[in-house]
This record gives sequence, C-alpha cells and structure tokens, in this order.
Amino acid sequence: MGIDYNVDGRLVKGRSSSRQDPLLGAKVVDRAFHDMRRAGTAQGGNFYWLPGPRTPFGEEIHTYLSGEDGWVHFPTDDQTEDCVRYVIRRLRELAE
Repeated sequence: MGIDYNVDGRLVKGRSSSRQDPLLGAKVVDRAFHDMRRAGTAQGGNFYWLPGPRTPFGEEIHTYLSGEDGWVHFPTDDQTEDCVRYVIRRLRELAE
C-alpha cells in the first residue's frame, strides 16, 4: 500500500513493506497522514483491499487513486459492481 501527498511543492510518500502489510495502523504514521491529509493534496497511491468477512470479494483487489486527477483505477476488468461500490464507499468514509 502506498500514498503520496503534496504540501507546498514538498512531496511525502508512505509505503508499506508489502501488499500484505497495511500502511495504516502505526500511530506515528496515522498521525502524519492525518496531518498531511488536512494540510496537503493527495497525489496518488496504490491501495490493496484485502478480503474479509464484511467485504463483497474473496480475493485481494488492487486500485490506484489519483487525487490530483480525481479518479480511481481498477487495473483489472473482472471486478463486480458490488466490489466497486464497496471500494468507493470505503474511500468516501476514510476521506472524512
């Protein structure tokens, strides 16, 4: 998982060590990204959505978000409408 933020021309990037490891969850990282989200502009990032008991998918879903352009890209075409709706809903929740 990864994300890029831009604040006044300065770029801050965060990357997890692997697809299986979440970027968020460490207090210092969470605080930094919370502050960056409030002060800066998200530029883009790869996000991997893992399956779970409350998700409509049975395998990992990869998305790329472009904050600068305002779109979400699903690199594969085999996602169901339920999967796409879930990802969009979660992104809206997490952006608040």
